[in-house]
Amino acid sequence: MKKTSIIAIIGICLLASCNGRKNGPTGNAAYTDGFTNQDKELIPMPKVPGMLSDEREKQLFILENYWKGLDWNDTTLIGSDALTGAFQKWMQGILWLPQTDAATVIGNIISNGHGHHTMQTELYGMVADVLNDPNSDMRNDELFLPVLKAYSTDSLIPGTNRIRPTFLLEKLSMNRLGTIATDLTITRLDNGVATLGKLSGTPYTILYFFNPDCHDCDRVSQILKTSPELRKLMDMNVVRIVAVYPDEDLESWNAHKNDVCPNGWTIGRLATETEREKYYLQAIPTLYLLDRDRRIILKDAPVETIIGTLTSQNRDDFQSELH
Repeated sequence: MKKTSIIAIIGICLLASCNGRKNGPTGNAAYTDGFTNQDKELIPMPKVPGMLSDEREKQLFILENYWKGLDWNDTTLIGSDALTGAFQKWMQGILWLPQTDAATVIGNIISNGHGHHTMQTELYGMVADVLNDPNSDMRNDELFLPVLKAYSTDSLIPGTNRIRPTFLLEKLSMNRLGTIATDLTITRLDNGVATLGKLSGTPYTILYFFNPDCHDCDRVSQILKTSPELRKLMDMNVVRIVAVYPDEDLESWNAHKNDVCPNGWTIGRLATETEREKYYLQAIPTLYLLDRDRRIILKDAPVETIIGTLTSQNRDDFQSELH
């Protein structure tokens, strides 16, 4: 089954069946009923210990131990609809969980298969398609990191297989949610120099990595320019937009840099490789939302999510101005 189908099916289920994590299954039966008889024949459901009475603990136990029941030696399952279907149901359960709970159990999809690198690599690829593909709406570094760690540190997985996951583990560990964003030195349009640290004096900063010759950047820039909620928050000095061109191609930058110059934005480029290496950008555009202290609230988030978060977090204090 193609990875786009995996992503689509998981996303549809989360949206239509449970409305994301907010209204996920509340009990063991509600969760296990999502598995078909075919799923249960392929991987028997873990038997929940009688001592676990809390429904949250039951669900965590099932998700944590689910892959122990897989026949890790049966490589005929690779690429099969049966394995894909079981993975989809398990991943739906993971995404229903609060993120802190999900992060504690998700790595077991790799560690439970220690010594069976062929099947581990297949399942790693499935997880990567959902949590790391730039086109996946469920992309989530914080959930992918435990899987990367389990895979890249398993000594029985061939070293060549672990090169890319080891690289990603290092890069995705940079500028994580809740940490202080790395400072940047930005060369502005007037060739003056500014640092992100000195620019982050407002309660919020949108750090926007863009390319003026990028079609999706045009779409994001248009939303940022025309959002009435964002404009009011900027006028009230609640949020600042720092737009940064991270690439080396000066010809493209010089040809298009003046195309994106709204009032109130700080716009510039990263002039050195040292500065460009401070952030790992899997795709352009990439947006971060930072607080006054440069702490990362949102990372690589859709522009609509960033504007919605800003509006929600400032509704009580700024309701009269916003309306």
